[in-house]
Amino acid sequence: MGEVCTGLAQRLTLAPNLNPSSSPGHFDINKTPSQKVAARSVRTYAFKPEGQSTKHLIYAQRPARTDKVMRIDGVSWKKRLPPVLVYNHNHESDMPSTYDQVLYPSLAFSETHPDNLAAIATLHGLTPPTGPCRVLEVGCGDASNLIPMALVDPLSHFVGFDLATRPIQVGQAVIQSLGLSNIELFTLDILEFPPSLGTFDYIIAHGFCAWVPAFVLEKFFAVCQAHLSPHGVIFASYNTYPQAHAREASRQIMHAQPPGPEASRVTDGKHFLSTIRRFVTDPLWQATLDSEIKRLDARPDSVTFHDELGGAYNCFYVADFVALAARHGFQYLAEGLLRPALRPNVPPEALAELRVLSRGDEVTFQQYLDFVTYRGFRRTLLCRSNLPIQRDAINDNLLKLRVACGGPQKLDTKMVIA
Repeated sequence: MGEVCTGLAQRLTLAPNLNPSSSPGHFDINKTPSQKVAARSVRTYAFKPEGQSTKHLIYAQRPARTDKVMRIDGVSWKKRLPPVLVYNHNHESDMPSTYDQVLYPSLAFSETHPDNLAAIATLHGLTPPTGPCRVLEVGCGDASNLIPMALVDPLSHFVGFDLATRPIQVGQAVIQSLGLSNIELFTLDILEFPPSLGTFDYIIAHGFCAWVPAFVLEKFFAVCQAHLSPHGVIFASYNTYPQAHAREASRQIMHAQPPGPEASRVTDGKHFLSTIRRFVTDPLWQATLDSEIKRLDARPDSVTFHDELGGAYNCFYVADFVALAARHGFQYLAEGLLRPALRPNVPPEALAELRVLSRGDEVTFQQYLDFVTYRGFRRTLLCRSNLPIQRDAINDNLLKLRVACGGPQKLDTKMVIA
Protein backbone atom coordinates (compact mmCIF):
# COMPACT_ATOMS: atom_id res chain seq x y z
CA MET A 1 0.00 0.00 0.00
CA GLY A 2 0.94 3.66 0.11
CA GLU A 3 3.60 5.34 2.12
CA VAL A 4 3.24 7.81 4.94
CA CYS A 5 6.71 8.15 6.35
CA THR A 6 9.21 5.63 5.05
CA GLY A 7 9.27 6.66 1.42
CA LEU A 8 12.10 8.98 2.40
CA ALA A 9 13.76 6.17 4.31
CA GLN A 10 17.04 4.81 3.06
CA ARG A 11 19.76 2.40 4.13
CA LEU A 12 22.67 4.28 5.70
CA THR A 13 26.10 3.76 4.15
CA LEU A 14 28.94 2.65 6.39
CA ALA A 15 32.02 4.86 6.23
CA PRO A 16 34.40 3.12 8.66
CA ASN A 17 37.57 5.08 7.93
CA LEU A 18 36.27 8.63 7.68
CA ASN A 19 36.64 11.35 10.28
CA PRO A 20 33.67 13.59 10.97
CA SER A 21 33.78 16.63 8.75
CA SER A 22 31.20 18.28 10.96
CA SER A 23 29.09 17.33 13.92
CA PRO A 24 25.40 18.03 13.40
CA GLY A 25 23.52 18.75 16.56
CA HIS A 26 21.24 16.00 17.78
CA PHE A 27 18.65 15.40 20.42
CA ASP A 28 16.82 12.34 21.64
CA ILE A 29 13.36 12.30 20.13
CA ASN A 30 12.09 10.81 23.37
CA LYS A 31 12.57 14.27 24.89
CA THR A 32 10.44 16.10 22.35
CA PRO A 33 6.78 16.54 23.28
CA SER A 34 5.37 15.63 19.89
CA GLN A 35 6.98 12.21 19.46
CA LYS A 36 7.14 9.06 21.54
CA VAL A 37 9.05 5.85 21.02
CA ALA A 38 7.57 2.52 22.02
CA ALA A 39 10.23 0.00 21.06
CA ARG A 40 12.37 -0.97 23.98
CA SER A 41 15.24 -2.34 21.90
CA VAL A 42 15.27 0.53 19.40
CA ARG A 43 16.14 4.13 20.17
CA THR A 44 15.09 6.97 17.87
CA TYR A 45 17.09 10.15 17.39
CA ALA A 46 16.44 13.33 15.47
CA PHE A 47 19.48 15.03 13.93
CA LYS A 48 19.47 18.74 13.05
CA PRO A 49 22.04 19.73 10.41
CA GLU A 50 24.03 22.82 11.33
CA GLY A 51 22.41 26.09 10.36
CA GLN A 52 18.99 24.52 9.86
CA SER A 53 15.80 24.85 11.89
CA THR A 54 13.99 21.94 13.50
CA LYS A 55 11.86 21.72 10.35
CA HIS A 56 14.89 20.13 8.68
CA LEU A 57 15.31 16.97 10.73
CA ILE A 58 16.78 13.58 9.98
CA TYR A 59 15.24 10.83 12.10
CA ALA A 60 17.20 7.64 12.66
CA GLN A 61 16.52 4.43 14.55
CA ARG A 62 19.08 2.05 15.91
CA PRO A 63 19.40 -0.90 18.26
CA ALA A 64 21.63 -0.39 21.28
CA ARG A 65 25.35 -1.19 21.58
CA THR A 66 26.73 -0.32 18.20
CA ASP A 67 29.47 2.11 17.31
CA LYS A 68 29.87 3.03 13.66
CA VAL A 69 30.99 5.99 11.63
CA MET A 70 28.04 6.90 9.48
CA ARG A 71 27.51 9.03 6.39
CA ILE A 72 24.20 10.86 6.12
CA ASP A 73 23.47 13.46 3.44
CA GLY A 74 27.17 13.66 2.60
CA VAL A 75 28.22 14.27 6.20
CA SER A 76 30.17 11.69 8.19
CA TRP A 77 30.42 11.46 11.93
CA LYS A 78 30.88 8.85 14.60
CA LYS A 79 27.65 7.86 16.28
CA ARG A 80 26.32 4.77 17.92
CA LEU A 81 24.16 4.03 14.89
CA PRO A 82 24.09 0.98 12.61
CA PRO A 83 22.96 1.09 8.96
CA VAL A 84 19.28 1.09 9.65
CA LEU A 85 16.33 3.32 8.96
CA VAL A 86 16.61 7.02 8.27
CA TYR A 87 13.78 9.44 7.60
CA ASN A 88 14.55 12.90 6.24
CA HIS A 89 11.88 15.27 7.58
CA ASN A 90 12.89 18.16 5.32
CA HIS A 91 9.89 18.94 3.10
CA GLU A 92 12.07 21.16 0.92
CA SER A 93 14.41 18.26 0.25
CA ASP A 94 14.79 17.19 -3.36
CA MET A 95 15.15 13.56 -2.27
CA PRO A 96 12.25 11.74 -3.97
CA SER A 97 10.20 9.16 -2.14
CA THR A 98 10.87 5.56 -3.12
CA TYR A 99 7.10 5.27 -3.63
CA ASP A 100 7.39 8.10 -6.14
CA GLN A 101 10.23 6.36 -7.92
CA VAL A 102 8.54 2.94 -8.03
CA LEU A 103 4.76 3.01 -7.78
CA TYR A 104 3.19 0.42 -5.52
CA PRO A 105 0.27 -1.51 -7.09
CA SER A 106 -3.00 -0.31 -5.57
CA LEU A 107 -6.19 -2.30 -5.16
CA ALA A 108 -9.60 -2.03 -3.55
CA PHE A 109 -10.13 -4.15 -0.43
CA SER A 110 -13.75 -5.00 0.33
CA GLU A 111 -12.96 -5.86 3.95
CA THR A 112 -12.11 -2.18 4.60
CA HIS A 113 -15.51 -0.91 3.43
CA PRO A 114 -17.46 0.93 6.15
CA ASP A 115 -20.44 -1.40 5.64
CA ASN A 116 -18.28 -4.41 6.48
CA LEU A 117 -16.72 -2.70 9.49
CA ALA A 118 -20.12 -1.59 10.76
CA ALA A 119 -21.63 -5.06 10.30
CA ILE A 120 -18.86 -6.77 12.27
CA ALA A 121 -19.04 -4.17 15.03
CA THR A 122 -22.83 -4.61 15.22
CA LEU A 123 -22.50 -8.37 15.47
CA HIS A 124 -20.28 -7.79 18.50
CA GLY A 125 -22.85 -5.65 20.23
CA LEU A 126 -21.56 -2.19 19.32
CA THR A 127 -23.49 0.68 17.76
CA PRO A 128 -21.14 1.90 15.01
CA PRO A 129 -22.01 4.81 12.74
CA THR A 130 -24.25 3.68 9.87
CA GLY A 131 -25.48 5.61 6.89
CA PRO A 132 -23.45 8.72 5.98
CA CYS A 133 -20.06 8.56 7.68
CA ARG A 134 -16.54 9.96 7.56
CA VAL A 135 -13.68 7.67 6.54
CA LEU A 136 -9.92 8.26 6.75
CA GLU A 137 -7.32 6.09 5.03
CA VAL A 138 -3.72 6.39 6.18
CA GLY A 139 -1.17 5.74 3.45
CA CYS A 140 -3.84 5.61 0.75
CA GLY A 141 -1.50 5.52 -2.25
CA ASP A 142 -3.50 6.47 -5.35
CA ALA A 143 -6.79 5.93 -3.45
CA SER A 144 -7.77 2.83 -5.41
CA ASN A 145 -9.37 1.65 -2.18
CA LEU A 146 -11.20 4.89 -1.32
CA ILE A 147 -12.43 6.03 -4.73
CA PRO A 148 -14.85 3.10 -5.27
CA MET A 149 -16.31 3.75 -1.80
CA ALA A 150 -16.82 7.42 -2.60
CA LEU A 151 -18.38 6.54 -5.95
CA VAL A 152 -21.12 4.33 -4.47
CA ASP A 153 -21.66 6.29 -1.24
CA PRO A 154 -22.09 9.95 -2.23
CA LEU A 155 -23.47 10.97 1.19
CA SER A 156 -20.32 9.91 3.06
CA HIS A 157 -17.02 11.81 3.08
CA PHE A 158 -13.65 10.16 2.42
CA VAL A 159 -10.17 11.49 3.17
CA GLY A 160 -6.89 9.87 2.19
CA PHE A 161 -3.28 10.94 2.56
CA ASP A 162 0.14 9.69 1.66
CA LEU A 163 3.66 11.09 1.81
CA ALA A 164 4.39 10.07 -1.77
CA THR A 165 3.33 12.72 -4.28
CA ARG A 166 2.91 10.77 -7.51
CA PRO A 167 0.24 8.33 -6.25
CA ILE A 168 -1.76 11.21 -4.79
CA GLN A 169 -1.61 13.04 -8.12
CA VAL A 170 -2.83 9.91 -9.91
CA GLY A 171 -5.73 9.58 -7.50
CA GLN A 172 -6.64 13.24 -7.76
CA ALA A 173 -6.79 12.97 -11.55
CA VAL A 174 -9.19 10.02 -11.29
CA ILE A 175 -11.36 11.89 -8.79
CA GLN A 176 -11.52 14.90 -11.09
CA SER A 177 -12.42 12.76 -14.10
CA LEU A 178 -15.27 11.14 -12.15
CA GLY A 179 -16.51 14.45 -10.81
CA LEU A 180 -16.48 13.29 -7.20
CA SER A 181 -16.91 15.94 -4.52
CA ASN A 182 -17.03 13.71 -1.44
CA ILE A 183 -13.38 12.63 -1.38
CA GLU A 184 -10.16 14.53 -0.66
CA LEU A 185 -6.57 13.40 -1.10
CA PHE A 186 -3.52 15.06 0.45
CA THR A 187 0.23 14.71 0.27
CA LEU A 188 0.86 14.70 4.00
CA ASP A 189 3.31 13.49 6.63
CA ILE A 190 1.48 11.76 9.46
CA LEU A 191 3.84 13.43 11.91
CA GLU A 192 2.16 16.70 10.93
CA PHE A 193 -1.43 15.48 10.87
CA PRO A 194 -3.60 18.60 11.22
CA PRO A 195 -6.32 18.69 13.93
CA SER A 196 -8.49 20.65 11.48
CA LEU A 197 -9.34 17.46 9.59
CA GLY A 198 -11.78 16.61 12.36
CA THR A 199 -13.12 13.25 13.52
CA PHE A 200 -13.68 10.08 11.53
CA ASP A 201 -16.03 7.15 12.04
CA TYR A 202 -13.68 4.68 10.37
CA ILE A 203 -9.89 4.84 10.10
CA ILE A 204 -8.17 2.46 7.68
CA ALA A 205 -4.48 1.54 7.75
CA HIS A 206 -4.01 -1.27 5.24
CA GLY A 207 -0.38 -2.10 4.44
CA PHE A 208 0.92 0.62 6.74
CA CYS A 209 1.81 -0.74 10.18
CA ALA A 210 4.53 -3.09 8.96
CA TRP A 211 6.39 -0.52 6.90
CA VAL A 212 7.00 2.39 9.28
CA PRO A 213 9.39 2.88 12.23
CA ALA A 214 8.13 2.55 15.78
CA PHE A 215 7.70 6.24 16.48
CA VAL A 216 5.53 6.65 13.37
CA LEU A 217 3.32 3.77 14.48
CA GLU A 218 2.96 5.49 17.84
CA LYS A 219 1.93 8.65 16.00
CA PHE A 220 -0.66 6.68 14.05
CA PHE A 221 -2.31 5.52 17.25
CA ALA A 222 -2.11 9.05 18.64
CA VAL A 223 -3.95 10.30 15.55
CA CYS A 224 -6.57 7.60 16.03
CA GLN A 225 -6.96 8.54 19.70
CA ALA A 226 -7.54 12.18 18.79
CA HIS A 227 -9.65 11.74 15.64
CA LEU A 228 -11.72 8.53 15.94
CA SER A 229 -15.37 9.12 16.82
CA PRO A 230 -16.59 7.61 20.14
CA HIS A 231 -18.14 4.52 18.48
CA GLY A 232 -15.76 4.39 15.52
CA VAL A 233 -13.71 1.44 14.27
CA ILE A 234 -10.05 1.15 13.23
CA PHE A 235 -8.98 -1.29 10.52
CA ALA A 236 -5.27 -2.13 10.82
CA SER A 237 -3.51 -4.86 8.85
CA TYR A 238 -0.05 -6.13 9.80
CA ASN A 239 2.32 -9.07 9.41
CA THR A 240 2.21 -11.62 12.18
CA TYR A 241 4.34 -14.27 13.76
CA PRO A 242 4.92 -17.18 13.57
CA GLN A 243 4.86 -17.18 9.75
CA ALA A 244 6.62 -13.82 9.62
CA HIS A 245 9.78 -15.46 10.98
CA ALA A 246 10.25 -17.16 7.60
CA ARG A 247 9.64 -13.93 5.74
CA GLU A 248 12.09 -12.06 7.96
CA ALA A 249 14.74 -14.68 7.22
CA SER A 250 14.36 -14.47 3.44
CA ARG A 251 14.23 -10.68 3.65
CA GLN A 252 17.49 -10.55 5.60
CA ILE A 253 19.17 -12.82 3.08
CA MET A 254 18.08 -10.54 0.24
CA HIS A 255 19.42 -7.52 2.11
CA ALA A 256 22.76 -9.30 2.47
CA GLN A 257 23.24 -9.63 -1.30
CA PRO A 258 26.50 -8.26 -2.74
CA PRO A 259 26.31 -4.60 -3.83
CA GLY A 260 24.96 -4.06 -7.33
CA PRO A 261 23.02 -1.63 -9.53
CA GLU A 262 19.95 -0.11 -7.87
CA ALA A 263 17.82 -0.90 -10.90
CA SER A 264 18.38 -4.65 -10.53
CA ARG A 265 18.10 -4.96 -6.75
CA VAL A 266 14.93 -7.07 -6.93
CA THR A 267 16.25 -9.45 -9.58
CA ASP A 268 19.63 -9.69 -7.87
CA GLY A 269 18.05 -10.21 -4.45
CA LYS A 270 15.83 -13.04 -5.65
CA HIS A 271 18.74 -14.61 -7.50
CA PHE A 272 20.91 -14.39 -4.38
CA LEU A 273 18.16 -16.03 -2.31
CA SER A 274 17.92 -18.86 -4.86
CA THR A 275 21.70 -19.23 -4.82
CA ILE A 276 21.74 -19.64 -1.05
CA ARG A 277 18.92 -22.17 -1.34
CA ARG A 278 20.97 -24.34 -3.74
CA PHE A 279 23.61 -24.90 -1.09
CA VAL A 280 21.21 -25.65 1.79
CA THR A 281 21.15 -29.24 3.02
CA ASP A 282 18.84 -29.04 6.03
CA PRO A 283 15.36 -30.30 4.94
CA LEU A 284 13.41 -27.89 7.13
CA TRP A 285 15.43 -24.90 5.92
CA GLN A 286 15.08 -26.10 2.33
CA ALA A 287 11.30 -26.23 2.65
CA THR A 288 11.21 -22.78 4.26
CA LEU A 289 13.27 -21.14 1.51
CA ASP A 290 11.35 -22.98 -1.21
CA SER A 291 8.13 -21.54 0.19
CA GLU A 292 9.58 -18.04 0.32
CA ILE A 293 10.98 -18.23 -3.22
CA LYS A 294 7.58 -19.38 -4.48
CA ARG A 295 5.88 -16.50 -2.67
CA LEU A 296 8.27 -13.93 -4.15
CA ASP A 297 8.01 -15.35 -7.67
CA ALA A 298 4.24 -14.86 -7.56
CA ARG A 299 4.49 -11.16 -6.66
CA PRO A 300 5.15 -8.15 -8.90
CA ASP A 301 8.70 -6.83 -8.65
CA SER A 302 7.34 -3.43 -7.63
CA VAL A 303 5.86 -5.03 -4.50
CA THR A 304 9.09 -6.87 -3.69
CA PHE A 305 11.07 -3.65 -4.17
CA HIS A 306 9.19 -2.00 -1.31
CA ASP A 307 8.11 -4.90 0.90
CA GLU A 308 11.32 -6.93 0.89
CA LEU A 309 14.00 -4.35 0.11
CA GLY A 310 12.59 -1.28 1.84
CA GLY A 311 13.97 0.15 5.05
CA ALA A 312 11.29 -0.48 7.67
CA TYR A 313 9.72 -3.85 8.34
CA ASN A 314 7.77 -4.75 11.47
CA CYS A 315 6.11 -7.99 12.45
CA PHE A 316 3.96 -8.58 15.49
CA TYR A 317 2.50 -11.23 17.69
CA VAL A 318 -1.16 -10.30 17.78
CA ALA A 319 -0.98 -10.02 21.58
CA ASP A 320 1.81 -7.44 21.29
CA PHE A 321 -0.03 -5.42 18.64
CA VAL A 322 -3.18 -5.32 20.77
CA ALA A 323 -1.10 -4.31 23.80
CA LEU A 324 0.36 -1.43 21.77
CA ALA A 325 -3.14 -0.31 20.81
CA ALA A 326 -4.30 -0.63 24.42
CA ARG A 327 -1.71 1.91 25.54
CA HIS A 328 -3.58 4.41 23.37
CA GLY A 329 -7.03 3.50 24.66
CA PHE A 330 -8.14 0.85 22.15
CA GLN A 331 -9.18 -2.78 22.47
CA TYR A 332 -9.37 -5.79 20.19
CA LEU A 333 -12.75 -6.07 18.50
CA ALA A 334 -12.48 -8.75 15.81
CA GLU A 335 -10.93 -9.50 12.43
CA GLY A 336 -11.92 -7.73 9.23
CA LEU A 337 -12.81 -11.00 7.50
CA LEU A 338 -15.79 -12.40 9.36
CA ARG A 339 -15.94 -15.98 8.14
CA PRO A 340 -12.40 -17.03 9.16
CA ALA A 341 -12.97 -15.30 12.50
CA LEU A 342 -16.20 -17.17 13.20
CA ARG A 343 -15.05 -20.50 11.79
CA PRO A 344 -11.26 -20.81 11.99
CA ASN A 345 -9.69 -23.56 9.94
CA VAL A 346 -9.07 -25.64 13.03
CA PRO A 347 -10.85 -28.86 14.13
CA PRO A 348 -13.67 -28.27 16.62
CA GLU A 349 -11.96 -30.29 19.33
CA ALA A 350 -8.81 -28.17 18.94
CA LEU A 351 -10.85 -24.96 19.17
CA ALA A 352 -12.48 -26.18 22.35
CA GLU A 353 -9.12 -26.99 23.95
CA LEU A 354 -7.62 -23.66 22.89
CA ARG A 355 -10.57 -21.92 24.51
CA VAL A 356 -9.85 -23.73 27.74
CA LEU A 357 -6.14 -22.94 27.56
CA SER A 358 -6.80 -19.24 26.92
CA ARG A 359 -9.00 -19.05 30.06
CA GLY A 360 -11.60 -16.84 28.49
CA ASP A 361 -9.20 -14.16 27.21
CA GLU A 362 -10.01 -13.40 23.56
CA VAL A 363 -6.60 -11.99 22.64
CA THR A 364 -4.83 -14.99 24.14
CA PHE A 365 -7.16 -17.27 22.20
CA GLN A 366 -6.36 -15.41 18.98
CA GLN A 367 -2.65 -15.73 19.70
CA TYR A 368 -2.97 -19.48 20.21
CA LEU A 369 -4.86 -19.72 16.93
CA ASP A 370 -1.97 -17.99 15.15
CA PHE A 371 0.43 -20.53 16.62
CA VAL A 372 -1.71 -23.42 15.39
CA THR A 373 -2.51 -22.03 11.91
CA TYR A 374 0.96 -20.58 11.20
CA ARG A 375 -0.63 -17.23 10.52
CA GLY A 376 1.35 -14.50 8.78
CA PHE A 377 -1.12 -11.64 8.27
CA ARG A 378 -4.00 -10.09 10.18
CA ARG A 379 -6.71 -7.55 9.45
CA THR A 380 -7.56 -6.44 12.96
CA LEU A 381 -10.46 -4.23 14.01
CA LEU A 382 -10.03 -2.03 17.07
CA CYS A 383 -12.46 0.13 19.01
CA ARG A 384 -12.24 2.33 22.07
CA SER A 385 -11.53 0.51 25.31
CA ASN A 386 -14.62 1.83 27.10
CA LEU A 387 -17.07 0.11 24.73
CA PRO A 388 -18.71 -3.16 25.89
CA ILE A 389 -18.16 -6.02 23.43
CA GLN A 390 -20.65 -8.91 23.27
CA ARG A 391 -18.64 -11.82 21.92
CA ASP A 392 -21.23 -14.44 22.90
CA ALA A 393 -24.25 -12.69 21.36
CA ILE A 394 -23.37 -12.75 17.66
CA ASN A 395 -26.39 -14.90 16.75
CA ASP A 396 -28.75 -12.54 18.58
CA ASN A 397 -27.13 -9.45 17.07
CA LEU A 398 -27.48 -10.94 13.59
CA LEU A 399 -31.16 -9.99 13.75
CA LYS A 400 -30.10 -6.33 13.68
CA LEU A 401 -28.71 -6.75 10.16
CA ARG A 402 -29.99 -7.44 6.69
CA VAL A 403 -28.30 -10.48 5.18
CA ALA A 404 -27.66 -10.93 1.45
CA CYS A 405 -26.45 -14.10 -0.20
CA GLY A 406 -24.35 -14.11 -3.36
CA GLY A 407 -23.60 -16.93 -5.75
CA PRO A 408 -26.44 -18.82 -7.48
CA GLN A 409 -28.90 -16.81 -9.54
CA LYS A 410 -31.88 -18.34 -7.76
CA LEU A 411 -32.00 -16.72 -4.34
CA ASP A 412 -34.42 -17.76 -1.66
CA THR A 413 -35.86 -14.47 -0.41
CA LYS A 414 -36.66 -16.14 2.91
CA MET A 415 -32.92 -15.97 3.66
CA VAL A 416 -33.14 -12.18 3.98
CA ILE A 417 -33.61 -11.14 7.57
CA ALA A 418 -35.24 -7.72 8.01
